[in-house]
Amino acid sequence: MELTFQLGVIVFAVEFICFFIKGLAAFGDPLISNPVLSLFVDNRVISPMNLLMQAPLNGWISWKNRKKFSVKKSLLMLICIFCGIIPGVLLLKYAASWMLKALLRILVLGIGLEMIIRDRAKPAGENRLIMAFVS
Repeated sequence: MELTFQLGVIVFAVEFICFFIKGLAAFGDPLISNPVLSLFVDNRVISPMNLLMQAPLNGWISWKNRKKFSVKKSLLMLICIFCGIIPGVLLLKYAASWMLKALLRILVLGIGLEMIIRDRAKPAGENRLIMAFVS
């Protein structure tokens, strides 16, 4: 893959829009940037690029909200995320691009299905199994 001026402009525009939305909603940049950028580049390039660009902003947001942080509420999710790092890196390194896209589609469809069938009359409680799977 060669970095051309047109590709650079597209990546810049997509990331600018995604970070603008992140500024408004405080999340959502990878939900927009990954599918759009996957039309132009492989996921092997997108994920490390997003990580490098999101790390400073996420660090600033975390620092700004550090007083609201609760270790007790975040510990299980943090453990699951750390357990997923190694398989995620191996998938990015060795899996075919179509396979990664298929897995992401299945994950997004599963989350959407869960949101559709969720009983909205009851207050939302923490489902540890779903939290662990999504993390």
